[in-house]
Amino acid sequence: MIIDMHCHIMDDPADRAEVDRLLEIAARFDIRRLITSMGKDLVTHPTPEQIREANDHVLSLVKGWPGRIFGYCYLNPRLGRAACLDELRRCTEAGLVAIKLWVACACNQPEVFPIVERAIDLDIPILQHTWRKTGGNDTDESEPRQMAELARRYPQAKLIMAHGGGAWEYGVKAVRTCRNVVVDTSGANPTQGFLEMALRDLGPERIVFGTDAPLRSFASQLAKVDAVKMPAQVRRMILQDNAVRLFRLPIQ
Repeated sequence: MIIDMHCHIMDDPADRAEVDRLLEIAARFDIRRLITSMGKDLVTHPTPEQIREANDHVLSLVKGWPGRIFGYCYLNPRLGRAACLDELRRCTEAGLVAIKLWVACACNQPEVFPIVERAIDLDIPILQHTWRKTGGNDTDESEPRQMAELARRYPQAKLIMAHGGGAWEYGVKAVRTCRNVVVDTSGANPTQGFLEMALRDLGPERIVFGTDAPLRSFASQLAKVDAVKMPAQVRRMILQDNAVRLFRLPIQ
């Protein structure tokens, strides 16, 4: 069984046929569990109403496909401590298993700190979009150096650096000494060297499998793992065991 811990199921939960079709495609690759976030519209700087709508979408998917779909609580740190923590409480009490932060606020900014502190209290991970762009990042877009700053400030936090930091050679180096940061494999085309470097510098226990589907295909993202020679136990850690431990998912 493979767990895709980074995807975006945008189909309307009321349209069961479309969601079932996505799950059937995933199952062809033995991807049996998906952890989704952000609803049907990927809004970069969402209002409180848009945050609630996005999380309600995810909650409907989780309730509609129990044991197959799990969810992140999407938050905008710029909306303030009270709004974020109230929404986080609502979502975790309803069954969401982690937090998703995107590009509304760089992750080393003070607005993010109350969210991280509550995540530590709840013992849940934070998936932070992280990318280093050649032409320069957007104003509020986090890059690996900022993720490393956050990790050092909160060594108890469970942090996931999405996309391996985008520019993965830079990303892996940036968080190499941050033992509380794992990297996910999602996004971008398969390129030789990414997983090999992550295995060498971070170790297999700090890598989790994600696809960013439907923005990327299940096949192309799984190819990143299948193209690398590794023991079966290491492959299972990346594709399943690390996510089970990190998100505290049921085994069956």
